[in-house]
Amino acid sequence: MEFVARVFAESAPRLLAFLWRLGANSDEAEEALSYAFETLVRAVRAGRPPHTNPESFVFTVAKRRLYAQWAQRAREVGLDEQALVLAARTEDSAVAERECQLAAAAFLALHPQARAVLWRVLCEGVSQQALAAEMGISASTLRKRVSRYRQQMREQFHRLCAQSETWGEGLA
Repeated sequence: MEFVARVFAESAPRLLAFLWRLGANSDEAEEALSYAFETLVRAVRAGRPPHTNPESFVFTVAKRRLYAQWAQRAREVGLDEQALVLAARTEDSAVAERECQLAAAAFLALHPQARAVLWRVLCEGVSQQALAAEMGISASTLRKRVSRYRQQMREQFHRLCAQSETWGEGLA
């Protein structure tokens, strides 16, 4: 069990951050984390510990558990209830305006090259293949960059959300 304790001590903070980046709330992330380490303990006790990378094992188990939670919740919530929730969200223009402000601030916080690439792909609708050719790089390199730039923008957006304790505060 010393093995599991070491894996937990080294991996738990990174795993929680990973689950939050996927979109989990605190309760969902904690539940997925607990489930992943319970699964690791069961595997070790059964004499079947992960062979190569225990951290990768717990990340995969936690991610699958999170996705299963979301799928279960989607089955439990009826379409009518979902439609009402979505309608209530779209009617709240103050929240939508604040989200736009935070998204714009997150976009502006990116490196100029990242902003230019995302703008061309997301706003102008230029295909990644065409843009890669224009930039003189491979399409797979551009796909990786776009993915990384989107992740950076998401993380900046979450940081900005966390900085303002209420939606009514100005941008920090």
